[in-house]
Amino acid sequence: MSSRNPPRSLSKHQTAHLLQHGLTVPVRPIDTLLDHLTAPNGWEWLETALREEFSEAERAMALAGGDDSPDSESRLVALKERAKTLVAEAPTEDRALAAMAMYCLTVASGLVHHGQLHSSRGPAEWSEVFADLAGVAFPQWRSILLQAAEEALLRSTA
Repeated sequence: MSSRNPPRSLSKHQTAHLLQHGLTVPVRPIDTLLDHLTAPNGWEWLETALREEFSEAERAMALAGGDDSPDSESRLVALKERAKTLVAEAPTEDRALAAMAMYCLTVASGLVHHGQLHSSRGPAEWSEVFADLAGVAFPQWRSILLQAAEEALLRSTA
C-alpha cells in the first residue's frame, strides 16, 4: 500500500474565496424580481405592491400601451421614467421591485403597442428579460411580455 498524505484542510477564508470564485454566476437586477414572483403568492405580492405605488389608470395604461389619444405614447414613456426613478429611490426593496416590474411592463408595452423600444438597453437583453418574466407571469401580463420578447428578439437579429 502506498502511503498518502491526508488532504490539507482549508481555512474558512480560503473556502469562502474558492466558493465565491467557483460558484459566482452573474446576477441581473431582474433576477431578484423573478425570485419574488416565483415564491408562493409572488404575483399577489406584486399586485399589492403595484397598487401601493401606481394608480389603477397607470396600471391599465402599462398593460394597454395607452389609448387612442395623440399623447398616449408620451404618457407611457413618462410612466416608464417615473417607474425607473422609483427603482432607484424606493425606500424598500418591495417598492423598488414593484417599480422594476412596472418599468419592464411599460417598456414591453411601448414595443408592442407603439413599435418603440424606449430604453438604452439593447433588444437582445430585453428579449431575455421579457421571456423570463413571461415564464412566471399571470395571464394578463404573459401575452404582452411574450409579444415583446419576440419583437425584441427579431430586432436583435436584424
